[in-house]
Amino acid sequence: MSLYMLNATQGWGAQSTGVLKTTDGGAPWTNVTPRTHSPPNGVFHNGFFLSASTGWVLYYNQGKVEIFRTTDGGAKW
Repeated sequence: MSLYMLNATQGWGAQSTGVLKTTDGGAPWTNVTPRTHSPPNGVFHNGFFLSASTGWVLYYNQGKVEIFRTTDGGAKW
């Protein structure tokens, strides 16, 4: 898992199975994983998070790459 803390309370976590977000320093984390259009055996990789509301993650599946972007903290991708 990769951890991307923006400040003491806001941060993102990216792992192969999904994306997590915290707004209170890590207690608790909320699952904000994008729903994929690909079969579910792919992996998330290389998250980049600009702010508490904006981020991108790559999803790899059988040679296919999808880029997911959120501008509302992961509510929609």
